Amino acid sequence: MTFHFKKTLLVAVCLVFFAVAANAQEHREEKKGHRSVPVIIVRSAAKVTWVATKVVAKNVVKPVLFKAVPKATILLLRGTGLGAKALLPYAAKLAVL
Repeated sequence: MTFHFKKTLLVAVCLVFFAVAANAQEHREEKKGHRSVPVIIVRSAAKVTWVATKVVAKNVVKPVLFKAVPKATILLLRGTGLGAKALLPYAAKLAVL
């Protein structure tokens, strides 16, 4: 679990870095047929960010969700059942009052 967390944290830091680098570029008008350097850098940063997002979604988030969410749901439902057993008599007494 810590491996997935470290991997997710590393990719998130990279995504923030690329987003800040893309945002820091100057916006210039394109000349006839020529693209300015900042436009190319922003487009390449956007492509890298998109690929990194797809990798994280496929290799980190999807396995964690499919493994952890059902187990957490079962744990919460068990806790709810035990809580209902313990608290139901008190709720009935308060309803009578």
